[in-house]
Amino acid sequence: MKKIMVLAIALAIALSFVGCDKIKQMFGGGTAPPTNPQPSTQQPPAQKQQTVPNQPSAQQPGNFNFSGTYQTDFGKMTLTQNGNQVTGSYEYNSGRISGSIDKGILYFTWAEGGGATSGTGYFQLSADGKKFTGQWRYGTSGAYTGDWSGTRM
Repeated sequence: MKKIMVLAIALAIALSFVGCDKIKQMFGGGTAPPTNPQPSTQQPPAQKQQTVPNQPSAQQPGNFNFSGTYQTDFGKMTLTQNGNQVTGSYEYNSGRISGSIDKGILYFTWAEGGGATSGTGYFQLSADGKKFTGQWRYGTSGAYTGDWSGTRM
């Protein structure tokens, strides 16, 4: 008796989701699907634009000069910019940084302890050029691990 009730409940739930015609087709009853189905004129739903969490937004074009010395979350940092290329170093664990500027954002790789630890990140320079904010992560993909900011000295 319990098995029959469970089957009846399962059938009722299935009917509410897929409808009677689908159930009849599944068990050989009802109408067969058309042999020459007409192409659908229905348009597929618009795809949502996918966003990656923790990504910086592009800044307006301008003169972005990252060269200078900053007090940062990882100690004193010195950056040198040549065109859109930036290299530098910071105090924490003999850190090194190297990257390029794209649409006002410095995308970089970092390494510490002679390359034993490394990852990637980005910095956005403030409009007045006195500060930057950004994020870093271990490796080259995935979510950013932490914030990294600095103030020009």
